[in-house]
Amino acid sequence: MTGLTEVVREFYKDDNALFAALAQDVEWHETEGLSYGGVYLGIEALMKGVFSHIKGDWQNFAADAESVMAVGEDRVLSIGRYSGVFKKTGKRMSASFAHLYTFRDGKVVKFQQFGDSATFNAAMI
Repeated sequence: MTGLTEVVREFYKDDNALFAALAQDVEWHETEGLSYGGVYLGIEALMKGVFSHIKGDWQNFAADAESVMAVGEDRVLSIGRYSGVFKKTGKRMSASFAHLYTFRDGKVVKFQQFGDSATFNAAMI
């Protein structure tokens, strides 16, 4: 299981590592209550619905994992903080998160985000 935790640690250093590890039919769950909240099925929907907005809306956006641990044989949990400046308001944000990744055959088939939506959204208004 050490292998998967190392894979997930790399996600937070390099977006391309994450994108390369996604299954084509990945099921991606963003926290309800976030402006990008909801379920995205497949890489194309995920890129259009989440990552393009993050890159366009935030300056210096980062997701930093403070802890990464195995949860069973095929899941990895990371706990950390988001940070960045929302471009339209100029407000800084630092919000906690937990990410649960489920793997199958070395690919991420499901992602579940648990986050501090109030702090995240406060920077946007």
